[in-house]
Amino acid sequence: MPRVPGRWLLLGLHLVVLLQLAPLPARVVGRLSPGSLKFHAASHFGAVPERLTISVSPPHTRRGLVFLFGMTLLYGTTFREFREHRWRRRLAWAVVLTGATATVVGLVQRSSANPTFIYGIWRPTFDWAVFGPYVNRSHYGGYMAMVIPLAAALTAEAARRVQRSRPARWWLVLGTPAANAFLIRLSLAVLVTVGPFATTSRAAMVAAAVGLLVFAAAADRRHLRFGMVVALVLAGLAFAWVDWEQQVSVFKGRGHGSERSELWRDQVRVIPDYPLLGTGLNAFGPAYRRIQTYDRIASYSQTHNEYLQALTDTGAIGAALVYALLFLLYRTAWGISRHSLFSAGVFAGLVASAVTNLVDFNWQIAANCATVVVLAGVAMSAGLDLDPAEAPS
Repeated sequence: MPRVPGRWLLLGLHLVVLLQLAPLPARVVGRLSPGSLKFHAASHFGAVPERLTISVSPPHTRRGLVFLFGMTLLYGTTFREFREHRWRRRLAWAVVLTGATATVVGLVQRSSANPTFIYGIWRPTFDWAVFGPYVNRSHYGGYMAMVIPLAAALTAEAARRVQRSRPARWWLVLGTPAANAFLIRLSLAVLVTVGPFATTSRAAMVAAAVGLLVFAAAADRRHLRFGMVVALVLAGLAFAWVDWEQQVSVFKGRGHGSERSELWRDQVRVIPDYPLLGTGLNAFGPAYRRIQTYDRIASYSQTHNEYLQALTDTGAIGAALVYALLFLLYRTAWGISRHSLFSAGVFAGLVASAVTNLVDFNWQIAANCATVVVLAGVAMSAGLDLDPAEAPS
């Protein structure tokens, strides 16, 4: 069995979180994490217990550890099991069809009498950003960031098959199975591309554009003109449905609490007190509330930037491991993107997901995280560039 890439980095990250949960002498905690000592002292009204945890909220960190462990197992399983051409295609279709279903649900929901009810039966407490099965439309956009490049890749592959099977009289191609498959895939791709623009979420719209642009650029590296052509056709068909006046007004306006830079400037004040090991995985919220000055009416358990959250939650040590894992993933995904249209779609989906997490926390949403993890497993699979079915033409 092949060894899972990044296994030592993942093991190190798990050990960091376990250390955050270990009961340590108060003196040791004070040296490793001064903020943790102050937090626990304030929680016990100045009476510091003999043993403390570096995590300011062990229950939150235990849940984070279970999440991390589960996603690590999913990554390793995908890497080892999805090595065949047909299974990687089935995985891609599962992701695309899930995104298409979520988009249909969202479009029907938006036109219904109760647009804030998920599946028409449940209204969440904070319902102002509901779209489809997601409580927050930006998280829907975070999922679609991965769906759109995969749909474009599958469509481009179908276009290439149409070109290869073209009869002597070119207009007869419309009656071939290859042409029917192309039209079906193109319809799905247009649907999932339109969805993010229906949300009026800036993050969702930018994610859609980034996914298409990166796919076109990655596919074109080996003169796979079908990637570029399909991306342009897809963008043209999807954008023809868009109300551009509404989109421009969305980008011009800024709602309450949407200024990320002000929020980040306030949140980074947590870092000096928790320099090495952070506040504890998934425990940023309780630590930040003690010093929060920005928008104090609201509660922020996330930094709305996954790269910053890696630093606040796990400190310099944990963040270094996270950044090393991301570097390994994207270096490998970039390397395999030259092999086929499908590989270019996987790479573009991963890049678009990374972009959305500059202003959001999609990797803490189970559905989105599980999807990016399985795409990472596919990208890291050692047999991806050896599969004859995916060899460049």
